[in-house]
Amino acid sequence: MSTFGQEQTFEPLTNTLPRQSYSKTFEQMFTQEEGFQMSLDLYLEADNALTAPTLRKALNDADACEINVVGDSLEATFISGLTLSTDGVITDSTIYSEDTKGIDFRVAMRCTIRIKGPEPEGQSAMDDLDKIAQSIAQTCSSLFLISFQLEETLYWRDTAGLHRPDARTSKNNDEST
Repeated sequence: MSTFGQEQTFEPLTNTLPRQSYSKTFEQMFTQEEGFQMSLDLYLEADNALTAPTLRKALNDADACEINVVGDSLEATFISGLTLSTDGVITDSTIYSEDTKGIDFRVAMRCTIRIKGPEPEGQSAMDDLDKIAQSIAQTCSSLFLISFQLEETLYWRDTAGLHRPDARTSKNNDEST
């Protein structure tokens, strides 16, 4: 225990989970009993085909309950507790997601997707995330990645269509996944 005014040092937190366990852990977090109060951050990185007006339309089509636009900023809220926000200003066009699934593009829009628990009964943030990915893919031709903490890619859109790593097919995914 330190005394008042004495500097404290802390060891940095390190990631102790094996990479393959992220998806399992992610899904387990959302099947917990009520009382779960953790939030998770996901990220959407997209090329210049996804503009703020296009994103607004896609979020509306994905059943966002509220969409607020102020200047270049946009924030959408879903009943499940999922929120998506972007400030619309990109100064670095580099893809930050570690697993790019072999696609390369200049990032023109970067969004934070936050999932907070517990979900209201009958609602699913993961279902809302799926709706968002599918709606963007159906609304425009944007190449994009949606990743869990920039480490594990959950959705990606390339020239062949929308994909998911668990091989569940989406509405506009082709047979080659």
